[in-house]
Amino acid sequence: MTPRCLVPDGDLIFWSTWDGNVYFASTSGGSVGTIAADDKAGYVFAVLPDKLLVEFNRYGFRAIPR
Repeated sequence: MTPRCLVPDGDLIFWSTWDGNVYFASTSGGSVGTIAADDKAGYVFAVLPDKLLVEFNRYGFRAIPR
């Protein structure tokens, strides 16, 4: 799983891969989680308290639940 984009948020780090999924893990180690999305999420570029912003391009961005 090669990261496409990494975004830190406190003790968590979020990343996306070329398969379009978004993953997260604690910076102190442990298991990796996946954020469920109804379709391929693209790349995550910002982490907000309740959502992730993904797919920033000339058309804007999309938010998915955190």
